Amino acid sequence: MSWTDPTGKRIRRGIGHKSKVNRRTAKARRLELQISLNENRGQQGSARSPWVMWSERYLVNRTAELMPKTIAMHHQVVRLLTENAYRSHELVMALTPARANDVVASWRTLVGPATVAKWVRIAKTVFTHALNEGEVLMNPFAHISGAEPTPAQRERHVTIEDVTKVTQYLLEQKPKTAAGWEGFKTRAGVALMVQLGYWTGMRTGECRHTAGILIHGHQELDEDRYILYPRGEYETTKQKQRVIRIEPTLRLWWKQHGKYLQTMGKKPSNPYRVVKDAMEVVDVEPFTFADLRRTRDVIWHQTYPSHVCNVWLGHSERVAQKHYLSVSEEHYS
Repeated sequence: MSWTDPTGKRIRRGIGHKSKVNRRTAKARRLELQISLNENRGQQGSARSPWVMWSERYLVNRTAELMPKTIAMHHQVVRLLTENAYRSHELVMALTPARANDVVASWRTLVGPATVAKWVRIAKTVFTHALNEGEVLMNPFAHISGAEPTPAQRERHVTIEDVTKVTQYLLEQKPKTAAGWEGFKTRAGVALMVQLGYWTGMRTGECRHTAGILIHGHQELDEDRYILYPRGEYETTKQKQRVIRIEPTLRLWWKQHGKYLQTMGKKPSNPYRVVKDAMEVVDVEPFTFADLRRTRDVIWHQTYPSHVCNVWLGHSERVAQKHYLSVSEEHYS
């Protein structure tokens, strides 16, 4: 069995005859050897940094590289590791895979599984940097899955009738008191989000961001395309500038309601709850903004080439096949 440590040195250890040791046993023994080497190097007084000092330097170095919201999450995970994983003045290498398991178990008592998965991914990134700098011989979170739990696939295809019912209800429910106008303005903004989600396939955050831009009159939906700029001018794997097709039906809807929304609407807040309440009132089967995006992807793929649809929607062919393309009831009729 052999592996390369962060200094580039090739380490070889015998663990028995190949025919008598399976892959799982070999992996477990390699992990034990790495932990033992970690402890030995710490006892020998090799130049290693205490966790507190190293983590502060890590956050300073990454601040210029990451978006503000992302670096804020890194600060949060580092603080959690400092509180739950390290004793005072311990070196970075002191965190073992077993202790990392205990840390993640404690996180599961605080937050939901999706947040835990996000924290695990950030912890892996932190210790990958520590590994590259030679502070540790292995990533203690490497064996823990950072994938978010996926619920049972709900391939809900939203019809134009469902969208019309929801948006009409959101726009027609006038408040009876002066205090109710703020809620009405929010509902008007959410109605625009639903229309954008159905006709353009934008992600939830993109719908909310675009609705705010349109309501404040910074852009219009009067052409056959719309340039979507990333929020905060930061480009990520999901938030990139792209040109989206604007369907004639959406342009007509905006022409009818645009001036009204610019006068009465505001950038939506808490759109999930507003849409959920509206669907219960108008008796529509519940759907999410991801369902709206999936529906648009399927509709466009029936008319346009795949590479064109993927450019409009801002994802790859692999992502479209895995998450969005599915069979609707209309395919059977």
